[in-house]
Amino acid sequence: MARNILYLFVYTVALVSFSLNDAKRIEPRIAMSCGNVNMHVDVATGDWVPDRNRQSGCISHHDDILNYCRKMYGNMGSIKYFVEANKEETITNWCPIGQSKCVDKHTVVPIRCLVGEFISDALMVPQECRFSHMHDKELCMSHDDWRDQATKECATNSWILHDYGMLQPCKANFSGVEFVCCPPPNEATPSAPQEVVESSPAVTVTTKQAITKDPYFQEKFDNTGDEHEQFIEARERIIKKEEDKMSKVMKDWQSAEKSYETMMKKDPKAAEKMKQSMREQFQKTVNALEVEAESERKGLRTVHEDRVSGLLTDRRNKMYKKLTALLTDKTPKSDAVLQTLQRFVKAIKKHREHILNHYQHLQDVDPSMADEKRPLLLTQMKQMDSSLENAIDMIRKKT
Repeated sequence: MARNILYLFVYTVALVSFSLNDAKRIEPRIAMSCGNVNMHVDVATGDWVPDRNRQSGCISHHDDILNYCRKMYGNMGSIKYFVEANKEETITNWCPIGQSKCVDKHTVVPIRCLVGEFISDALMVPQECRFSHMHDKELCMSHDDWRDQATKECATNSWILHDYGMLQPCKANFSGVEFVCCPPPNEATPSAPQEVVESSPAVTVTTKQAITKDPYFQEKFDNTGDEHEQFIEARERIIKKEEDKMSKVMKDWQSAEKSYETMMKKDPKAAEKMKQSMREQFQKTVNALEVEAESERKGLRTVHEDRVSGLLTDRRNKMYKKLTALLTDKTPKSDAVLQTLQRFVKAIKKHREHILNHYQHLQDVDPSMADEKRPLLLTQMKQMDSSLENAIDMIRKKT
């Protein structure tokens, strides 16, 4: 029993000994061009390099691509998903199959191999642009199909698709898309709807609305449910609420615009003064709505992260307690100990992957928050190391 378990321990250290310094890593990607050796990114240098066997041609089946990602990057952690990149990339050192020179240049869409749990991309929303999403649990469409849907949605307002990301994997595809629409370049941004205040009772806009917390924050956390699904549903409700509030402001603006046009016929100077007041008040209202929306979204992400971390901690602690209980027997069963240790190691590895992915996400979207959370995340990882060492010590004493 000792030899098997100690071998597993050595293997475990190789799997879980990542630090937060590794978190800001180059994204693993592969690229294919029929007739050429497959390419992949060297995560140490960021360079595109050909497959060592010099024989791999292009592959298209979902499972084959996933397995190829695992072949290239399996040492980085669990890879359960991949997604096409949003943009083409020109690679200059392709190797035609059967030839020694690697100088061909081809432009292809790389494939991103996703390490760890699926996390939606963090999209940046420029000031003049708008964020939206489409999600339907009953629909399972490809990356390109969702991109086309997002493009059409932006086009309904004569805007263009600026950026997008997939939501929730389903089978070999995805069940939604989040996206950012922007005005066409070199085109004046349509003036935002503006609220009307003062000047005339007929044009006063109600801007304050009751702030109600989403049920996600109020309900007691049920660790037996699907936390990711609950998080997605809460995010959709919050986005819908934001859209409804903005829609009301726009309707009030349209009403005020009519009053302004009427006043222009009677008193142009007073109308212009009113219009200026409309703009100022509208900007204040929009700013307040944006602050409120960002606060609620940030709170949602924080609660979700806490719950996921709690779930992973619970699973790890359960395996540790079970392992301890097995080792307290006078004659512990080696198979049961080995199996429980494997599960314990897997729980630690999954928790570490989650911490690293979370830290990398924070570095991308909020570097100051990443720096703030770094000590806490390091402490959590050291606690995992300590619990694993304790488990191995208990096993050694029994052998």
